[in-house]
Amino acid sequence: MHSLLNTSLSALGAFGVGMQMTAHNIANVNTPEFNAGRVRYETGPEGYGVRVGEISRDTSPGPLIPVPPPDSVTLSAAGYGVREGSNVSLEREFVQLISTENGYSANATVISTYDEIAGTVIDMKV
Repeated sequence: MHSLLNTSLSALGAFGVGMQMTAHNIANVNTPEFNAGRVRYETGPEGYGVRVGEISRDTSPGPLIPVPPPDSVTLSAAGYGVREGSNVSLEREFVQLISTENGYSANATVISTYDEIAGTVIDMKV
């Protein structure tokens, strides 16, 4: 039973990292030239649980945003400046957040149920 608890605890940690990354991405949705971070999950040790496999940056370009010439990086053909915006997609981030929250919630329920069962067993022995 302890391996089940350890499996769920490791998953909570991994999903917690995923939620932090999603929150960081959402907070920087309007930051020019910001590249969204991604968390890739993998199966835990011995095929049980979930752990963070990799944290990476999405290097796809963001949209070009017009800016006044002194703040621009590149001048467009029309004479105004443009700068690359954030490549964060709020739609993708919210889908990721819902998926991560569901995994987190399921593993929190496993730990809560384990706690209830352990309490019942202890009460029966006393």
